[in-house]
Amino acid sequence: MPDPWTQGRPNARRLAPKLLRVMAEQGWPGIHTADKGLLTQQLTKNPERVTNPYRLLERDRIPNLPRYAVVAAAAAASSSASGGASPDGMCPQHPQYRAGSRCIPCTLA
Repeated sequence: MPDPWTQGRPNARRLAPKLLRVMAEQGWPGIHTADKGLLTQQLTKNPERVTNPYRLLERDRIPNLPRYAVVAAAAAASSSASGGASPDGMCPQHPQYRAGSRCIPCTLA
């Protein structure tokens, strides 16, 4: 996960079983097949004023992970509305640009 969400080995060992259990309960694919960008987006959204990422992951983000069907449907709808954007809203062909009409190379093509 991106900084400041990156966790060391001891914290990861405590969080991983909880994350895997909640993912299964909420219908997410296995950790090796899940869209890691989509999962990361759910766990790290609204990063403003985060002072203790471990505590936030442990007590809020992991227990409140939404159902996969809802997240995947929203991502698909957003992707089709934004011209195939990745979960973070960036152009899949030109990741340094926003998707849709804000991707200059796609607009000029």
